[in-house]
Amino acid sequence: LLGATDQTLGFIHDYMDIWYLFVGLMIVPTIGNSAIRATGDTRFPSMMMVIAGLLNAILDPILIFGMGPAPALGVKGAAIATALAWSVGFCASLWILRFRDRLLTFSVPDFNATVRYWFVLLKMGLPISIANMLTPVSAAIMTALIAPYGAHAVAGFGAGSRVEALFLAVCFALTAALSPYMAQNLGARKFDRARTALSLAVRFALLLQLALYPFIFILAPHLAEIFSTDKPVLDVSVFYLRIMPLGTCFYGALIVFNTAFNAAHQTHKTMIVSLIRIFLCYTPLAWIGGRIYDIPGLFTGAVIGNSIAAYIGWKVVQRTYRNIQEHAVFKPVEVPVFTTVEQVSQAATAASRLDV
Repeated sequence: LLGATDQTLGFIHDYMDIWYLFVGLMIVPTIGNSAIRATGDTRFPSMMMVIAGLLNAILDPILIFGMGPAPALGVKGAAIATALAWSVGFCASLWILRFRDRLLTFSVPDFNATVRYWFVLLKMGLPISIANMLTPVSAAIMTALIAPYGAHAVAGFGAGSRVEALFLAVCFALTAALSPYMAQNLGARKFDRARTALSLAVRFALLLQLALYPFIFILAPHLAEIFSTDKPVLDVSVFYLRIMPLGTCFYGALIVFNTAFNAAHQTHKTMIVSLIRIFLCYTPLAWIGGRIYDIPGLFTGAVIGNSIAAYIGWKVVQRTYRNIQEHAVFKPVEVPVFTTVEQVSQAATAASRLDV
């Protein structure tokens, strides 16, 4: 559906037939890390992600090209390296959750209380999940838009997007700390502190990405050569790295806006803004740009789409927080300290009846 040829599909099967078997190794640590951060420990999740990434980088050349006793497995080796790296994160995350923080229990909770808790959790989490799923959907649509230009264009797009993701890492790290901070201040009715944090985070995200852009623009050919030496692929990668990072500035701000919605229990707005970005701004303008001026036009249209979506997100988040402060939506709640699983279950039953 995304335009892969028979030759490309062979490589895709080499990777995905292995990775689909082990994808849970990535999902469990991702969810577990959120629970660990909620205890106040942001160091371990960060260390685990770094270690898993470094291990993946070390194993990739060994298993792809073959080094020492390891045979050259090609694309299959890349999938195996990723599975092995995430297995380390999987085990470390489970150990911390079970033995250090004691957040996992094998006691069977009350069924009705559990169902009610799940309902509250899904009400908050489902819009966020849909919004998160839209990110790979947008990448898939962009891949489909660029596929008619040839396999070299898809390869160049993939290389450029990998570099772009690296420069967004700081924004994602920022939001991991911003969400609980804003939520705590909203719960304590310290609205000015929450809005100040939001304003500073948005400014930081925009200024950081703008400061990085000149370096990316100058180093684009060298960054592209890391992934390929094929000239057609390099040309597309350089186009990407000299145009798309401008849109990354606005996308970084959007990430902060979505975090602000989540902290305010307005997760449906995260989903709505994400839908507007993908289906009304980002991909339509990329398609129009591609029709006007091929690949450079496609990337330029995507940048314009991100900027429009960021403006819409800023207006929505301003209105949301103004309404929260005017109507005092958040009410202080006494939070009990639990010592047994039964107390947790009882509190979940009570909380499910509250509009908090």
